[in-house]
Amino acid sequence: MADAFCNRALCYINLQDSCNYCKDIDLASDFGDNEAKELYRKSCVRYDTIRSTADSIREEFPGYSYTLITWKKCALKPVLKYYDINQKEIESVFEK
Repeated sequence: MADAFCNRALCYINLQDSCNYCKDIDLASDFGDNEAKELYRKSCVRYDTIRSTADSIREEFPGYSYTLITWKKCALKPVLKYYDINQKEIESVFEK
C-alpha cells in the first residue's frame, strides 16, 4: 500500500501540487515506508522551538520549559505543544 501512495505522491509533485504530495508521502510513511518518512520530514514539515514565553503560558502550563511548533505544509495553523524540562508534553490546566 505504501508504494501506491509513493507513486501517487510522485505524480502530484510532477503536477506541482505540493499539498497533495505531502498528504500522500505522509500516508506512505504511515504504512511503514522509511524513505517516505524522511521525504516528509525534509519537504513537508518544519519545526521551531521557543524557549522563552509570556507568564500567562507558564501559568497555564505548570513546569513549562519550551514550546515545539510544528508547521505542516498547506495546514491552516501550526500545531503547538508545550514541554517540561524532562521533555514530557504538558497539558493545559484549563484542558484538564
